[in-house]
This record gives sequence, C-alpha cells and structure tokens, in this order.
Amino acid sequence: NNVVYVGALSEARGITNLIRAAGKAEVPLTLCGPFDSPEYQASLEQMAEYRWVDYQGILSRDEVVKTLKSSAIGASTLLNVGQY
Repeated sequence: NNVVYVGALSEARGITNLIRAAGKAEVPLTLCGPFDSPEYQASLEQMAEYRWVDYQGILSRDEVVKTLKSSAIGASTLLNVGQY
C-alpha cells in the first residue's frame, strides 16, 4: 500500500499536510515533480514524517505511468489559497 502524488510540490498544493498524513498513517508516500524551492524541499526533509517519503524527482511521462500503476492511492490536496 502506498500513496502517490504527481505534480508541483508546494505548500499551496498541500504537500506538507500530505507528508504529515502519511506519517500519521504510517503509509509510504511517493512524490514526483519539482519542488517550489530548495528551501521548501529542505524544510520538508527535516520533518520526522519525511521518512515515509520516496521522492522520485521529475519523471518522464512513461515513468509517471509506471509509478501510478504501482500505487494504491492517488492524492490531490490543493489548499484554498491563491489560484486554487
């Protein structure tokens, strides 16, 4: 069982909350995509729950398809801010 998120990795897209939820549920979380900034990435990596994260980086279309096929759950966690 694992959860996967594919797309831009930012606070507004709810990535911090998603990592916290994965840690609380003790479920592996695969993240694919670019981080909003190196500082945001570093702050997430300092979270205790980040140990549940498997960061894949920026993937090709074929790699995204393969990753999605290997997952149990997809997630979209947009926060009610800005354009979202």
